[in-house]
Amino acid sequence: MLEGGEIIDCIDFYKQPGFDHPLLKNHTIQSVYVSMERYVGEKFHGLRGIFSLYNISIGVRQDQSSTTNVWVQGGPTEHKNYITAGSMIAPGFYGDGSPRLFIYWTADGGYSTGCYNLRCPGFVQVHHEITPGRILSPLSQYGGPTYDLKVIVNQDKNSKNWVLTAFQEEIVVGYLPSELLPSLKDGAEVIAWGGNARTGNNGVTPPMGSGFRPLGGDRRYDCNCFSLVSSNTEPRRENFLFGGPGGSCGN
Repeated sequence: MLEGGEIIDCIDFYKQPGFDHPLLKNHTIQSVYVSMERYVGEKFHGLRGIFSLYNISIGVRQDQSSTTNVWVQGGPTEHKNYITAGSMIAPGFYGDGSPRLFIYWTADGGYSTGCYNLRCPGFVQVHHEITPGRILSPLSQYGGPTYDLKVIVNQDKNSKNWVLTAFQEEIVVGYLPSELLPSLKDGAEVIAWGGNARTGNNGVTPPMGSGFRPLGGDRRYDCNCFSLVSSNTEPRRENFLFGGPGGSCGN
């Protein structure tokens, strides 16, 4: 049993549900010791993001969610492959309002393939305890101590699999086999950092980030709901603040 109360069954590594995907019938299992060597090409082969974690409240709406995440994408619109990973609060999905580690993948823009975490075959769990869906703690307080989540999504140089690494200790959680994401096999065309707030059926958008708009943020796009402000303080390192309280923002 994990700290959040989740029960993880102990099963043979080679019999985990991730391998039930038909495209992984002949998949060669990747070693726990992944190759993270950087290599140069015309496309992107990974990214990392460090996000401050906040326990924002999105009420009891089961159709709302709020995330902070990194994103890699490739392929044409009808076959868009992408992976997104980070922190998610989604009461309708997890049954509570706790921030949790997540990863999502799709091979066609979410039309008929892919899913979150271990909810369908595909993601190969490597770590014996830390899984997607794990409750994240400690959490930051607005105006007080700040705690961060580091998320890395890198393409292994040898296998071409996409590896999820998380936390300050850079723990390898697992990977998505390259067979699932053919448009990402040679790298990603797009990488991104940010967040997403899913509007409920009542038209109300939940908070994002800390739940407060950063001072001096750009409000051209979402009025008083969210804003974005650059806060670069170190050379060769991009920093920005984003988020807000949400509200009647539209979709």
